[in-house]
Amino acid sequence: MRLAKLREMVGLLLSAEPEPTRFPDAEPEITARFRGVPEPREDRCIGCGACASVCPSGAITASDDAAARVCTFELDLGKCVFCARCAEVCPTGEGITSSSKYDTAMLNRSEGVVRWEKRLAVCEIDGTVVAAADHLEWIAERVHELGYSNPSLIISATAELGVGIEPSGRPDDARPGRGDEFRVLCPTCRRAALLREAWG
Repeated sequence: MRLAKLREMVGLLLSAEPEPTRFPDAEPEITARFRGVPEPREDRCIGCGACASVCPSGAITASDDAAARVCTFELDLGKCVFCARCAEVCPTGEGITSSSKYDTAMLNRSEGVVRWEKRLAVCEIDGTVVAAADHLEWIAERVHELGYSNPSLIISATAELGVGIEPSGRPDDARPGRGDEFRVLCPTCRRAALLREAWG
């Protein structure tokens, strides 16, 4: 039985006409729906982390360093399955795109790792990461005057103007209160500040 199958396979191999191929002499045709190598654009990325959240193979990771106020993104092309989910969920549509490139051959795996960093906004009371600073600015631009209901968005929107109010110092052991309302705060500390203001 096995010998018959082997004979059949060898016969097919010897009788089959070779399939013509143009590669690498000619570039393959790239269609509009082609999903190629993802290309992050640091200047257009807002650091929201949506790409890292949806990546099915873990090719994109985001690591927060609250002490340094930096989020480091890493794209490992060796793990990428070219599904283009990262490009689909990017809220700006430009932070990471699916290119027409398809060749990821490299001599060293480290050549296929792309890193970029985004500045973080952290809670001024407990140091918890709130969001990427560019993400807050992006939201503030889109909600316009509605952003004035959120002090973190006001601070982000006015930071580049240099007119933001610098919060005064506070004791580390003090509970959040009225003096902390105009600071960048995490949801827990903002809730505590509002409740103390409302209920004492």
